[in-house]
Amino acid sequence: MSRSTRLTLAQEHCPRALDYLDAGTPYDRAIFGTGIAAHAVLEGLQRTQHARDNAVVLDEAERIADAVATNLVTKGRTFDGIPEPPLFPADVAPGRDLALRWWNRPRDTAAVPLDWRPEEPIAADRDWRPAKYGPDAYYRGILDVVGPVEEEGFDEYSSGRGLCHTDYKTRWDTNAGELNTIQLRGQSLLVYANAGLLGMVAPSFIRRRVINLRTGMEFHADLWLDDDFDRTVEAWRKDIALAMAHADARGPDQRRIANPGANCIGCPFLLRCDAAQAHWKGTVIEGDPAAIATQYAVVDGARLALSALVKRLAVREPIAVPGGSVGYHGRVTRTPVTDVVDHLTRRWFKPADPETWRAENGKLVSLLETIGITTAAVKRLGVRLFPGKGALKVDGWKELRADLEDEMLTTETQPVFGVERTVPIEDVDEEGVPA
Repeated sequence: MSRSTRLTLAQEHCPRALDYLDAGTPYDRAIFGTGIAAHAVLEGLQRTQHARDNAVVLDEAERIADAVATNLVTKGRTFDGIPEPPLFPADVAPGRDLALRWWNRPRDTAAVPLDWRPEEPIAADRDWRPAKYGPDAYYRGILDVVGPVEEEGFDEYSSGRGLCHTDYKTRWDTNAGELNTIQLRGQSLLVYANAGLLGMVAPSFIRRRVINLRTGMEFHADLWLDDDFDRTVEAWRKDIALAMAHADARGPDQRRIANPGANCIGCPFLLRCDAAQAHWKGTVIEGDPAAIATQYAVVDGARLALSALVKRLAVREPIAVPGGSVGYHGRVTRTPVTDVVDHLTRRWFKPADPETWRAENGKLVSLLETIGITTAAVKRLGVRLFPGKGALKVDGWKELRADLEDEMLTTETQPVFGVERTVPIEDVDEEGVPA
């Protein structure tokens, strides 16, 4: 009836998203492109070494990753038997690099044990017994990789052989909290139900493991088959049943529940969702803080979703719209010069011999270079050295500050994404008429 990723979509956003998914509503797959690429590359690496029982490392890993990436941008992937369109190279390349960086990190053993199974489809029936993977199963999922592990503890209650299932994540904010999500707990239940089919009839524990491919951090937690096991498993099964009931509930119009608000942010169907559109097309309800806040959250989500689309469409040049254009525009900015720390220390400490002073104060200089000197810091330095008011006011402070900034800052034109008005706001007079 459901799979772990469907429940995740309903939990992170709202059940209405499943209506759009089931209807085959087009959505921007690029928001998942980097994650899809990272998973595909890791799958290719894992399948290769699993098939031949020999670790894949360095140059060979790079060749396999390049081949997988090329396939994604030319043919696309097939997921659950359904072909998907090719992905953008700009999304695939970062995913490939994330996967390779984790796979080739310094270590004494293979990135993934040779006997672990990659991309393992797994399912259970209503009684949480093994079931054939497919749409008729009560609950199902595809494990990124699963295999046996051993734990050597201080006693028999913390030692034994178990099964570990791993989930790769490309979200920056992935942390230990991921281990307690419906998705990871549901996967543990599936592994326990299918332990015999996975090669371990009576595991001592089930380990759920998450890897943040952005940071390289790993998190895991073990579900031991001890006195609390049955109670924990029953609680998890109830949580999944409750989430499934919520995901499948329908209103009088036979559509799933819509809950516009903060959960709209990141939803792949936001720009096509009528429930969300009712908020950003409506008028602000004055005096109703909850309605105003909900409208803001929905509109902010829509802005982020539209931004991702427009950035790709406007990658070569801004797109003309009535009254201006949308895309990347040049903005003149002032940034610190390369040797700004030398300039700063000379201005602040006024050493008689700057080179000798730098040699004697290397740690301080290194600290300042590590922290980094910003444009705002240079401006604050000017205010401190050349006060413009009070008893310490310096004559000609404006010119002195300007000279300091000219010495320590350089002018650059940088691309900034946004809306550019044909008539800048500052060029409109008080009555709203172009000056």
